[in-house]
Amino acid sequence: MENRFSALGFDVTLEIDPEAVETAWRERTRAHSGAETSSPDSAPPGAESPDLTRLHEARAVLTDPARRLAHWLELAGVAPERASGMDSDLVDLFAHVDGAIKKTDAFLARHREADSRLARALLTKDSISVQSQIQETMQRLRAEIDRIIERFPNFDSAGREGDHEEATRSLQRLRFLGKWEQQCRERLLSLIEI
Repeated sequence: MENRFSALGFDVTLEIDPEAVETAWRERTRAHSGAETSSPDSAPPGAESPDLTRLHEARAVLTDPARRLAHWLELAGVAPERASGMDSDLVDLFAHVDGAIKKTDAFLARHREADSRLARALLTKDSISVQSQIQETMQRLRAEIDRIIERFPNFDSAGREGDHEEATRSLQRLRFLGKWEQQCRERLLSLIEI
């Protein structure tokens, strides 16, 4: 199994600053490609060596909290199973997320069906309302995600003692929260584009 932490020169720890990951990734991709002045993002598709692909994957894993936590657990020999259910507080949050998504989808359908400028203009108030609801929902999701990320130092400490139980439960939560955050982000972008 590839150690994504060491690929970018980090110790195996959850406490990694995303900016440090970006810096390490840029330095290593530039050094590997020999391009001191070009951006590592600018390589033409399909032109990457396996080493560059490995660096890009390490960056993707380490900058995403859920993927970083999952990789950290894998390296510790813990294979968390996908949860078949969710905690009751997440069920309540899901009900809120689901309501906001359904309301947004219904609004977007009404907007698509509006066949005149006047009809679309009459939807402005609803547009502002659903956009605010999606943004508020995303803030709630982000706060939940941040609460888990704040626990990463505790997971590291417990992991050194062989205890990965809380980290494993938190990974399942992060996966749910990340999925819902992505769904809300997609709806928000759809609202902005109209």
